[in-house]
Amino acid sequence: MLNNYKNNNFVILIILQNLFLLLYFNVAFATSGAGLNYQGRLIDPSGKAVVGSSVKFKLQIRSPGNENCLLYEEEQTKDLSQADGVYSLSINDGTGTRTDSSSYSIDQIFANRGTLTLPAGSCALGNSYSPSQYDGRKIQMLFNDGTFAAGTWESGPIMAISFVPTAIEALQLSGYKKEQVLKLADGV
Repeated sequence: MLNNYKNNNFVILIILQNLFLLLYFNVAFATSGAGLNYQGRLIDPSGKAVVGSSVKFKLQIRSPGNENCLLYEEEQTKDLSQADGVYSLSINDGTGTRTDSSSYSIDQIFANRGTLTLPAGSCALGNSYSPSQYDGRKIQMLFNDGTFAAGTWESGPIMAISFVPTAIEALQLSGYKKEQVLKLADGV
């Protein structure tokens, strides 16, 4: 998709040196839930930072295999006019707008059990994703800095989400929330 920019002699480079996918938990966990933080920097081919005041970002979480299912999608708009092209996007913290038609929560998306049945057109192959025990997920960032038509998105690289964010699964024990588990201590 970077061809759109190449044809216009303007290529946005995505510097991923400082890319961090970090698990974070909002203080108000019950209302906001778990999420991810995606950070990076947008620069043009001359090395100048993209400094748009209304840069639109689309973040997608996808299944890792050939089925390539869209599990979660969120759009956010950020002001980079004073940020030297640096952005930090918190996924699932309530600041963005969820745009996929799946009803699965982030903890369900990262759970490595069961089958996620998705709306038609969400997967490249089929309409479901059954994760294996060790599956990670993929994340892709797309953006529009306002220099090209509305509704047009430039793609960043598809990146693997390693097992740190999948620690969301640790919030559960075989699908049971902590409130549903009785702990026995010392054989009591």
